[in-house]
Amino acid sequence: MTSGRPIRDHAVRWFAGVSGLALLLGACSAKSIEHTTTGGAGSSGGTGGVVLGGLGGNVSRPPAHCKAGTLQCQQVECPADSVPSTTSVSGTVYDPAGRVPLYNAVVYVAEEADLPELNGRAQCESCSAHFPNKNVWSVTLSKPDGTFLLTDVPVGDEIPIVIQLGKWRRVLRVKVAPCTNTPLSAADTHLPRNSSEGSLPKIAVTTGGSDALECLVKKIGVDLSEFTPDSGSGHVHLFSGFAAAKTMTDAGKSVPLRPAEELWADSQRMLDYDMMLMGCEGDDNLWGPEADLPSGALPRPVAMQLEVRKYADLGGRIFGSHWHHRWINSDETTPDNPYPKVASFAESAHDVGDVSVSVDDSFPKGAAFRDWLVNVKASTTPGQLAVVKAEHSVDSVEPVARRWIFGTDPGGKVGSNRIPDMVQYFSFTTPVGKDECGRMVFSDVHVSFGGKPYNDTPFPERCDVSPDSELSPQEKALEFMIFDLSSCIQKEEDTPSAPITVVK
Repeated sequence: MTSGRPIRDHAVRWFAGVSGLALLLGACSAKSIEHTTTGGAGSSGGTGGVVLGGLGGNVSRPPAHCKAGTLQCQQVECPADSVPSTTSVSGTVYDPAGRVPLYNAVVYVAEEADLPELNGRAQCESCSAHFPNKNVWSVTLSKPDGTFLLTDVPVGDEIPIVIQLGKWRRVLRVKVAPCTNTPLSAADTHLPRNSSEGSLPKIAVTTGGSDALECLVKKIGVDLSEFTPDSGSGHVHLFSGFAAAKTMTDAGKSVPLRPAEELWADSQRMLDYDMMLMGCEGDDNLWGPEADLPSGALPRPVAMQLEVRKYADLGGRIFGSHWHHRWINSDETTPDNPYPKVASFAESAHDVGDVSVSVDDSFPKGAAFRDWLVNVKASTTPGQLAVVKAEHSVDSVEPVARRWIFGTDPGGKVGSNRIPDMVQYFSFTTPVGKDECGRMVFSDVHVSFGGKPYNDTPFPERCDVSPDSELSPQEKALEFMIFDLSSCIQKEEDTPSAPITVVK
């Protein structure tokens, strides 16, 4: 390991002597690289060395059109009849834990000096803002099974292979041989667990007595060192919500958490975070008149609701669990500032128990989600997902929103205030009906571990203590949604596309 970026040397069998050199030259055209023994391909402006069967000296000149001092001069052309016909790198992108493959991650080769800083505030910006705008030599996206194949890769001892999903970014330096495929192991291709392995987004988690989203972030592999109060230096800051612990354990000590209401009261403070995950607090009366608040609850005044909405409109990303839909379903508390209608909410929300729900695969990401659930063994029947302790608080969505998971309420009845149709998960971009800037998602699917009797137990003691515990099917579904929330914001109905352009 060097500077937090793993170096992966993949053994390549080369023929020795003159016959080996002749074979190699026959496999690659005159656009092969010039061999050098100085300068790593991973270094800024370097020209990386390639040892061919242990033979030194010049093999051939770089192509005349390449940009001097860049990795472009290390790309080669292979004969069409060679197998493979390109220089490639392959593998599977995994979550930080290295266990669950991820869809729609961007894998690319670019000059490391051109990689932009990722530590800025949330803001309205283009899909390409977090990627290099020049000197990108190869790019691909991971498939629903997490696999990727990066083609036309430059050749060298330390070629920078970048794996990125939103502001999650890891840079590998890989030894790449010409006109062959270099496979990467799962140990190399997981997203960073901490800042020493790469870049992570800055995440605010507001805890709740009825859900434990902070435990899910831990279970997907983010190191405990990254979880801190908002005064700490970690990338995951915890804030105390209703009916949840008011402290956490940090470096063996009990430390206080800032109340979530102080975060929600200030959109500028929220914009310090790329995304905000809000755990269900178990009570919808929190948004009612102050006189009706449950014991121990702090008020959620109109100004606070407007600040939360403003955060999303200015580029923030919100994941709301269950009752947090009240930030937008609150006409009775913000009658002068009604939120644009994105969904029809149930007149009386209900616990529907354990049910099987369906995946809406009528749009490209929905179809990928369906296949992904099967790939990660969260679903045995394509398009179906078993949910424990499901809720019914949303009946349907409007055209401006995207339904992801839906089902039938077994206690529902047509013509009653509890209809059979229910939506378990939906999303929409913000501002509603305008150009994409931020994003909100709302879920009636809870983390399967994290309610009572552990609701007021501090983090991380609240979470399942086993580091190897398997994610439940619904936790895997929520993991997909969290990483999708992290990804580049594009139109909900579009097929995902690479946010960067390859130089030809």
